[in-house]
Amino acid sequence: MISFMVMKKVNKKTTRSNLEIQRYLGALHEEHIHALKGIREGHDIIIRRLDGHDEKFEGIDKKFEGIDKKFEGIDKKFEGIDKKFEGIDKKFEG
Repeated sequence: MISFMVMKKVNKKTTRSNLEIQRYLGALHEEHIHALKGIREGHDIIIRRLDGHDEKFEGIDKKFEGIDKKFEGIDKKFEGIDKKFEGIDKKFEG
């Protein structure tokens, strides 16, 4: 009869400790969910900002392409001017 009473006490303690563990894990889980929600929202903000930067860089790339084309046109004009000066030099030398 004594062993039966001891067994009941152990079961109550075990049950109580199981409930305490379940409550603790539940609270811990809620904290993690809240923290993960914050991380997820922060991640979304960062992704949106990076997308905005990508669009800005694409615009900058297009502007540089336009500038490169203008410089190519200027280079061709200078080549034409150089050829004209060479022709003039030849006339004066010759």
